[in-house]
Amino acid sequence: MERAYPYKGYYIRICIEACTEPVDKGVVSPDVCFVSVVKILRIGESIPVLPPLRLGETGNQRLETLADAILSGFAAGRRLVDELLQDATA
Repeated sequence: MERAYPYKGYYIRICIEACTEPVDKGVVSPDVCFVSVVKILRIGESIPVLPPLRLGETGNQRLETLADAILSGFAAGRRLVDELLQDATA
């Protein structure tokens, strides 16, 4: 699943990937969690301005729902854009 949100002249692109717990003694856990891959792009450009950021947990808790993954990815993307803009004015 992929989402893109405009924010202050940038797009925050969030790709959600499903993951499972690591295999333990040949048994795969049925628990599913999610990983957010966040990319920051300038509007109108296709090359990210920063390397992708992978988020698998927030506050030491796994991202257990799609909503958690999207919200944490968007929050991280906003912080990155805010830091980019702050560095540009400094």
